[in-house]
Amino acid sequence: MIELPDKCFSKIFNNLHNHYKFLFSCLFVNRQWCKNVIPILWSEPSLYFKDRNLIRIYLLSLNDEEKAPLISLNISLPQNPKLSFEYTTYTKAINCQGLENGIVNWLSIEDEEEPCNFGDYYNKYTASKDTIQTIKSSLIAMFLRTSKEIEDLRIYEVIDNKIIRSLIEILYNNTSITSLDLSHVELNFEDVYALATILYTNSILTSLQLYNCKLGPEEAEILALAIGENTTLSSLNLSFNEFGYKGAKAFAEALYKNTTLTCLDFGYNQIGLEGGIEFAEALSKNVSLTSLRLCGNHLGSRGGKVLAKALYTNTTLNSLNLYNNQLGFEGGNELAKVLYKNITLTFLNIGNNQLSFKGGKVFAEALCKNVALTSLDLSYNELSYKGGKELAKALCKNSVLTSLCLDGNNLGSEGGKTLADALRENSTLTSLGLGHNKLGFEGGKALAEVLFKNNTLTSLNLGNNQLELEGIKILANALCKNITLTSLNLCNNQLGLMEGEVLAYSLYKNTTLTTLNLSSNKLGFEGVKILAEVLRKNNTLVSLKLDDNHIHSKEKKIVAKLVYKNIALRLWDKFFGKL
Repeated sequence: MIELPDKCFSKIFNNLHNHYKFLFSCLFVNRQWCKNVIPILWSEPSLYFKDRNLIRIYLLSLNDEEKAPLISLNISLPQNPKLSFEYTTYTKAINCQGLENGIVNWLSIEDEEEPCNFGDYYNKYTASKDTIQTIKSSLIAMFLRTSKEIEDLRIYEVIDNKIIRSLIEILYNNTSITSLDLSHVELNFEDVYALATILYTNSILTSLQLYNCKLGPEEAEILALAIGENTTLSSLNLSFNEFGYKGAKAFAEALYKNTTLTCLDFGYNQIGLEGGIEFAEALSKNVSLTSLRLCGNHLGSRGGKVLAKALYTNTTLNSLNLYNNQLGFEGGNELAKVLYKNITLTFLNIGNNQLSFKGGKVFAEALCKNVALTSLDLSYNELSYKGGKELAKALCKNSVLTSLCLDGNNLGSEGGKTLADALRENSTLTSLGLGHNKLGFEGGKALAEVLFKNNTLTSLNLGNNQLELEGIKILANALCKNITLTSLNLCNNQLGLMEGEVLAYSLYKNTTLTTLNLSSNKLGFEGVKILAEVLRKNNTLVSLKLDDNHIHSKEKKIVAKLVYKNIALRLWDKFFGKL
């Protein structure tokens, strides 16, 4: 046998390193290849949990204690010989949502060629949830026991409290885990107390996610005290808990002391106006926080005003998300005024805040003067055509903004036209969201025609806009010539077979589009099949969403087989499931 030089192996690996299925197929080429590839393949198993063979390998790694809960499940565990390598010792990242998908596929009929589609997955998950969770708990226990170099651990919805206790014990002395996600895990007071104790001394953990853990004010106070003393954590997600005003006050006080936390998500915690005031005062003094998310907290117009006042003195915050807070025109107006003077804020989301046309106007005026903001979300604010027209004028003058979201503002066809005219002059905007705006044929036509010449826009959302067949034809022609657009959303536009055909034709010629959303349309089996035929040749599209398109599960499998050989396309939507 000819011995290949190391450079050849290196070249082969570089070409295949993102295609794990192929890497696994040639795993045992020779000793050196095996030695170099195995640690890489098993470092982040979440990338390929969908492969049933790998789930079998992990099940073979269970010890007797970890197998015990599985005995009563009436499942056949693999009985293969001893593994050639201790694969899990190389694991550095575990995503337990991906692990669930892998378990469902492993539980599927063994002779199926492809993993189950989303519909099958959902049905199997619902019917076997307890079984899936029990297997997942055993596998997590095994990973915690055998993987000594875990850096990123994401645990979701664990039903076994032993796992949480085991994890907390490991964290006391762990020197590798830098990112921990316990989202959707129902933590009790003792768990939170132990976790807070760890935060006082842990010098490794930089990211902690406690999203939707059913934590209340008492847990908030314990955690906040620890955060006030912690010197390594930089990102903390506490959204969708039940902290209320007391929790907000505790964490706001922690921000007076903490000098390392840069990102805090406190969304949907029912903090109200008083909680908003606490955070505003903290922002006036904190010098490290760069990103703050306070979505869905009932701040009201007064809450918007006090936060706006804090932004006049704060010089570090560059991202603020106040989505869904009933700010109204008055609260929005004060935040718009800040943009005349603040030169650090680059991202602002005040979507769904009832700003009205007047709110759109004041933000448009601010954009004509602001020199820092690069991303602005004004979605679902009842701006109407008048607000859209004012913002279109601003786009002709602003040379900094790169992302603007105006979804759900009832802009109408005239609003679409004025924004299209603005795009002919603007040369900086790369992302524009216009979903759910009743643009119709005329508005869609105007925006499609812009794509023939615009060479800066890379992402465009035209979902739910009744574009009609003629509008889709113009858009498809534009895609044949446009060389910059990489993402296009056309969901919920009542696209049928004819629209599918014209879009398919454009995909033969387009060489830049990487993401296309056609979900919630009426393409049917024939329309989807035509698109699938194109994808056998198109190698630039990597994400395609086709769920809810009037097609049966058997037909989905036929389409899946058509595109199965397209290694560039990642069919990770609800339509195909994971291939």
